[in-house]
Amino acid sequence: MTRFILHVGDPKCGSSSIQTSLFHGREGLRAQRILYESQNPPSGNYCLTTLIGGSTRGDDGVQMGHARNTVAKLASARGDADHIILSAENFIRQPPEDILSIVRMIDPDVQDVDVVAYVRHPAAMYLSQAQQAIKASTRFIPPGAYRRPIHEALERWENSPDVASVTVRLFDRNSLTGGDVVADFQSVLRELTDRHVTLPAARANRSLSAEQMVTLQYYRGHYCAEYQGKATPGSMRLIELFEAMNAEALVGTRARLNGRARALVEQGNINVIHWLRDHHGLPGMGERPRDAKPVPPGGDWTSIASILERVDQPLVDLLKRLLPCPDSGQPRQDEAALFSLIDSMPDKVAAIDCAVRAYWRDEVTSWAG
Repeated sequence: MTRFILHVGDPKCGSSSIQTSLFHGREGLRAQRILYESQNPPSGNYCLTTLIGGSTRGDDGVQMGHARNTVAKLASARGDADHIILSAENFIRQPPEDILSIVRMIDPDVQDVDVVAYVRHPAAMYLSQAQQAIKASTRFIPPGAYRRPIHEALERWENSPDVASVTVRLFDRNSLTGGDVVADFQSVLRELTDRHVTLPAARANRSLSAEQMVTLQYYRGHYCAEYQGKATPGSMRLIELFEAMNAEALVGTRARLNGRARALVEQGNINVIHWLRDHHGLPGMGERPRDAKPVPPGGDWTSIASILERVDQPLVDLLKRLLPCPDSGQPRQDEAALFSLIDSMPDKVAAIDCAVRAYWRDEVTSWAG
């Protein structure tokens, strides 16, 4: 009897890294009678929800074709497997019975299903979602208004009669095995399969620094303010610049919530924090005491800097000088700014110089076109 392992997310919790590793480790897994199939390494099985009426980030018709192909491959090979892995960050919020209907397309007689979920502390998830928001807008949810009852989704999985186990892991460097989500997922697979699974290393979706976040919001407000909620070619090029700069190490300060912003998020999500701690014993919750005085949510939360613990303003000023002219939008190549940036970070010279010059070339090409 084939046993299924569903990695259900949560979003922003290392899913792309896990799925890239699973994709490149397929042959090693198959040798241990564990199957995994995907059309796209960093997206995993996201497309499978098209089979139950869901939508994707791309062409749903094309994605449905990928989904049917994946199901057919797994169904035809399941006789040679003891375990089949499905992995998609959009599974977690779907009704379990809908996802299990996809599982039955692969094996109509499935009986054993193990679920694995990675979750963030609400404060960490809020910061990640705020960063994601400013990639396509100047706006983000104020910390006092943020609510994300992820425990309700997890409870639905736990209460499903067809689910044998639910493993919940905290997506936090200090809690993950080896400080890495792939290594941690590898250890979970070893427990669930009783096999010495070895997954290749993989890392994706690097975070931006505090200063890069501030610069990105500035760009969105001064160069494409009329496109709220939409990614623009210019903002995407800037994000690519920052990600390339961070290839060797983060350029700037690691983004962290300041004390008041964190307290507001915890205050609004205290039930989630208590549930994760009490039901799954997750470490590192460190929430405010139950009897703590309420934190008033008022204030101006329009600037992304307002939620951050520390921002190096001189670095922000240098990063802004790499951008096109604010009045005309015409590309500019401020060599002095680049040299100052390199001088301040001599251990990251190659990554910064290469990334900035590539960004300038792309801006010139775009302007000329």
